[in-house]
Amino acid sequence: MRELTTGSKFIEQFSNVEIADQMAAIDEIICWMKTVGIRVSEHCRLSHFKRVLERTARGEFEPGPDTKKAARLQLISRFETAELLRIKNTFSHFHNRPEAIRRLKRIVKDPVLAEHNDTNSFGRDAQEELSVAATLEQGGATITICEPDIICDINQFRYAIAVKRVKSAKNWEQNVKQADGQIRKAGGLGVVSLELSQAIGAYRKVYSVNNSAELRAACLRYADDFLAKDIDVIRDILDPKIHLGVVIRFAAHALVRGIGPSTTQYCDVIHFDTNKPYRTMAIRSLRESFQRGGLLK
Repeated sequence: MRELTTGSKFIEQFSNVEIADQMAAIDEIICWMKTVGIRVSEHCRLSHFKRVLERTARGEFEPGPDTKKAARLQLISRFETAELLRIKNTFSHFHNRPEAIRRLKRIVKDPVLAEHNDTNSFGRDAQEELSVAATLEQGGATITICEPDIICDINQFRYAIAVKRVKSAKNWEQNVKQADGQIRKAGGLGVVSLELSQAIGAYRKVYSVNNSAELRAACLRYADDFLAKDIDVIRDILDPKIHLGVVIRFAAHALVRGIGPSTTQYCDVIHFDTNKPYRTMAIRSLRESFQRGGLLK
């Protein structure tokens, strides 16, 4: 068994974002996509998100304890709008613009909810890649969109980052092996970023909680369960001579009493401890970029 050390965790609340601000944001995102040559139809998920936000602003549906389906649709609309706005605001700084636009085109083709096409949600796969890239760019990194998914330069370090949305608990080994193969081809210090919301079941649930602390506790239970049961897959596959470690991300949704719909995001950096100063500096530099980008504290 290889030794692992765990980095910081960050819990981010999206419940206080004004609906009016997000309505303006989705209009800005749609307009921007059109300017870079992407067709945004009335039937795509971005247009659907816009209609959900408009209905929410008009008070046409106010999700409560008995309407979790409506609450979940509102929460996903708000969460993904915030994520897409971060991508939009950093996109012009990405290197290899044609490849970045190719990923951007996939985003509009996904269904409104990921489970409507569990196996082939390529749009959200691309969105996750660009979201990680946007976070690191905001944190001061230089980003190139290319294989394995992201080449990230921070200070004197270059990282080859493979980004995977794990859609099922059955896909752990396959996903990690694919990421390993991509990084070996690219060369450099490897980092695997895993988005777990669908795989651990958090994506489909809306909790009813009394306060945000209860939602944080639910997130930590998800994370602890993953670390206890599935981290061995990563330990057995990833060679610490090549890979610095993994980034774990997921989001959980809830109706918080007295507050309303809320989304909490969890992020953790887990790295192999090789007791080598260069690699310690490298993982610290990467973590600091995530911190400045807003995913860690």
